[in-house]
Amino acid sequence: MDDFKTHIHSNGLPTEAAAFNKASLRMGSIKSRILEELEEAGESGLTPDEFVFKHGGLINTIRRRFTDLWKDGRIKHHPTLLTRKNGAGNDCVTWVLGRDLNMAPRVAKGRWIGLTDEEAFQICVDCGCLSEDWLTFLDAIEAKLKEKNL
Repeated sequence: MDDFKTHIHSNGLPTEAAAFNKASLRMGSIKSRILEELEEAGESGLTPDEFVFKHGGLINTIRRRFTDLWKDGRIKHHPTLLTRKNGAGNDCVTWVLGRDLNMAPRVAKGRWIGLTDEEAFQICVDCGCLSEDWLTFLDAIEAKLKEKNL
């Protein structure tokens, strides 16, 4: 699941967090249903529009779930780059189960690993700056990096 912090405001209300959590459950079930439909479709594949026609939902929401599954490496474009027309006559990408070979794996954010006291001290030694001010400065830099990367 995507990181919680990328979907709500940093000073979000508790109701906003609750709504995100409720929607997250729905997103997971949509993805599961898409995967089931793709398995059933086999080599003929499935377009987001076909999924919406069969199950309902908002097309933009469903397209986003297909994209999420693609980014996670669970589905890929049809090997022949097959498209099918939707109700408006536009070409739609057909998806099948599997991973695109040319797609780099998605890198998950790891947990923060800060400097040890020994590493911070060694940096100060290497810079020739052993005053207390430099240790405070290193701590402030590390705190800001941690804030930006969590």
